[in-house]
Amino acid sequence: MDFVTLKKMTSSIYRDILLRLVICFGGIMCIVSIQFIVRFTQDISHIIEKDYVIAKGHAVCKSKGGRNIDIEMQSLHLLDGDTGERLKEILVFSTYIEEGEYIEVEYLPHTRYGVIIERGKDE
Repeated sequence: MDFVTLKKMTSSIYRDILLRLVICFGGIMCIVSIQFIVRFTQDISHIIEKDYVIAKGHAVCKSKGGRNIDIEMQSLHLLDGDTGERLKEILVFSTYIEEGEYIEVEYLPHTRYGVIIERGKDE
Protein backbone atom coordinates (compact mmCIF):
# COMPACT_ATOMS: atom_id res chain seq x y z
CA MET A 1 0.00 0.00 0.00
CA ASP A 2 1.24 3.39 -0.86
CA PHE A 3 0.57 6.67 0.92
CA VAL A 4 -2.18 7.86 -1.47
CA THR A 5 -4.21 4.65 -1.09
CA LEU A 6 -3.87 4.80 2.72
CA LYS A 7 -4.98 8.45 2.74
CA LYS A 8 -8.10 7.63 0.67
CA MET A 9 -9.00 4.77 3.01
CA THR A 10 -8.67 6.87 6.18
CA SER A 11 -10.63 9.78 4.68
CA SER A 12 -13.36 7.31 3.68
CA ILE A 13 -13.45 5.91 7.23
CA TYR A 14 -13.70 9.41 8.76
CA ARG A 15 -16.44 10.32 6.28
CA ASP A 16 -18.40 7.20 7.27
CA ILE A 17 -18.00 7.96 10.99
CA LEU A 18 -19.08 11.57 10.48
CA LEU A 19 -22.09 10.49 8.44
CA ARG A 20 -23.16 8.03 11.15
CA LEU A 21 -22.81 10.71 13.85
CA VAL A 22 -24.91 13.15 11.82
CA ILE A 23 -27.60 10.51 11.26
CA CYS A 24 -27.66 9.61 15.01
CA PHE A 25 -27.84 13.27 16.04
CA GLY A 26 -30.61 13.92 13.50
CA GLY A 27 -32.55 10.91 14.79
CA ILE A 28 -32.27 12.09 18.40
CA MET A 29 -33.44 15.59 17.42
CA CYS A 30 -36.42 14.10 15.55
CA ILE A 31 -37.44 12.06 18.61
CA VAL A 32 -37.18 15.08 20.93
CA SER A 33 -39.18 17.23 18.48
CA ILE A 34 -41.88 14.58 18.13
CA GLN A 35 -42.20 14.32 21.92
CA PHE A 36 -42.72 18.08 22.21
CA ILE A 37 -45.23 18.11 19.34
CA VAL A 38 -47.20 15.29 20.97
CA ARG A 39 -47.31 17.14 24.31
CA PHE A 40 -48.35 20.35 22.58
CA THR A 41 -51.17 18.63 20.66
CA GLN A 42 -52.39 17.06 23.91
CA ASP A 43 -52.63 20.57 25.39
CA ILE A 44 -54.57 22.08 22.46
CA SER A 45 -57.93 20.96 23.89
CA HIS A 46 -57.00 22.50 27.27
CA ILE A 47 -56.10 25.78 25.54
CA ILE A 48 -59.36 25.90 23.56
CA GLU A 49 -61.51 25.10 26.60
CA LYS A 50 -59.36 27.28 28.91
CA ASP A 51 -59.07 24.28 31.19
CA TYR A 52 -55.79 24.96 32.98
CA VAL A 53 -54.38 23.25 36.06
CA ILE A 54 -54.03 25.56 39.08
CA ALA A 55 -51.36 24.90 41.67
CA LYS A 56 -50.75 26.82 44.90
CA GLY A 57 -47.83 26.47 47.19
CA HIS A 58 -44.39 27.58 48.26
CA ALA A 59 -41.35 27.58 45.97
CA VAL A 60 -39.04 24.73 46.93
CA CYS A 61 -35.87 26.34 45.59
CA LYS A 62 -34.92 29.76 44.33
CA SER A 63 -34.77 30.40 40.61
CA LYS A 64 -31.51 30.04 38.76
CA GLY A 65 -31.86 33.35 36.89
CA GLY A 66 -30.16 36.59 37.80
CA ARG A 67 -31.72 39.13 40.14
CA ASN A 68 -31.13 42.07 37.79
CA ILE A 69 -33.14 40.66 34.87
CA ASP A 70 -36.67 42.04 34.56
CA ILE A 71 -38.35 38.90 33.27
CA GLU A 72 -37.11 35.56 31.96
CA MET A 73 -38.10 31.89 31.70
CA GLN A 74 -37.94 30.36 35.18
CA SER A 75 -38.10 26.74 36.22
CA LEU A 76 -40.47 26.55 39.18
CA HIS A 77 -40.88 23.74 41.71
CA LEU A 78 -43.73 24.10 44.19
CA LEU A 79 -44.50 22.37 47.45
CA ASP A 80 -48.27 21.93 47.09
CA GLY A 81 -50.16 23.71 49.86
CA ASP A 82 -53.03 21.18 49.88
CA THR A 83 -51.24 17.82 49.67
CA GLY A 84 -47.73 18.79 50.77
CA GLU A 85 -46.12 16.98 47.84
CA ARG A 86 -43.51 18.47 45.54
CA LEU A 87 -44.92 19.22 42.09
CA LYS A 88 -43.02 18.60 38.88
CA GLU A 89 -41.22 21.42 37.15
CA ILE A 90 -43.41 24.22 35.78
CA LEU A 91 -41.97 26.74 33.31
CA VAL A 92 -43.06 30.37 33.75
CA PHE A 93 -41.92 33.80 32.61
CA SER A 94 -41.21 35.67 35.80
CA THR A 95 -38.83 37.79 37.76
CA TYR A 96 -36.56 36.22 40.39
CA ILE A 97 -38.31 33.67 42.64
CA GLU A 98 -37.18 33.29 46.25
CA GLU A 99 -37.20 29.98 48.10
CA GLY A 100 -40.30 29.67 50.29
CA GLU A 101 -42.22 32.38 48.39
CA TYR A 102 -45.96 31.64 48.07
CA ILE A 103 -47.00 31.31 44.42
CA GLU A 104 -50.25 30.45 42.65
CA VAL A 105 -49.69 29.32 39.06
CA GLU A 106 -51.99 28.30 36.21
CA TYR A 107 -50.35 25.86 33.74
CA LEU A 108 -50.93 23.41 30.92
CA PRO A 109 -50.79 19.78 32.10
CA HIS A 110 -48.63 18.25 29.36
CA THR A 111 -46.13 20.92 28.29
CA ARG A 112 -46.14 22.40 31.82
CA TYR A 113 -45.92 26.00 30.59
CA GLY A 114 -47.65 28.34 32.99
CA VAL A 115 -48.47 31.81 34.19
CA ILE A 116 -48.12 33.10 37.74
CA ILE A 117 -51.53 34.33 38.90
CA GLU A 118 -50.58 35.46 42.37
CA ARG A 119 -47.41 35.64 44.37
CA GLY A 120 -46.26 36.84 47.74
CA LYS A 121 -49.56 36.56 49.65
CA ASP A 122 -49.82 33.53 51.86
CA GLU A 123 -52.89 31.31 51.81
